[in-house]
Amino acid sequence: MPKEPSKTANLHHTLVIVIGMTYDLIVNVCTKDGLSNGATCAVKYIEYRKVDTNRPSIIWVQCNDIDIETERRLEYRNKGFYNNHVDDSWTPIFDIERTFNYGQTRTLSTIQGTQFPLQPAAGRSVHRAQGSTLDRAVIDLSQKHPKKIAHLHQLHLAESDQ
Repeated sequence: MPKEPSKTANLHHTLVIVIGMTYDLIVNVCTKDGLSNGATCAVKYIEYRKVDTNRPSIIWVQCNDIDIETERRLEYRNKGFYNNHVDDSWTPIFDIERTFNYGQTRTLSTIQGTQFPLQPAAGRSVHRAQGSTLDRAVIDLSQKHPKKIAHLHQLHLAESDQ
């Protein structure tokens, strides 16, 4: 299997989800509600609804802008998805299915993958960070590999450090 998301319909070879870490959405989940490709959110809670599996059912996230996701939160609140472990300001993200081709022309296989539509947002290329407002950043402009794009890392501080 290729490790580049560009060859797997944007699915990552390995996706690690960490509570408190910042992620970007990789698909349009609900554009009318602001949950579009590239929207940034923080993971707040990982919910396991299915018994006998270590695969999460829902990833609960929170965007910086409280006006984003209001319709989606209301929709899933009315469906009974919110409970004692889930804050009213969090939004549910469900996994998506993607189909892609893999292999050479004669041995081409169609593969279907399932994954949550998130990608870590801590390391961004300069192009991806355009328009972002950051309190602090680490910028690496060295060119050890001329074809590599310079990138930056957003720093996330605990409230006590701010």
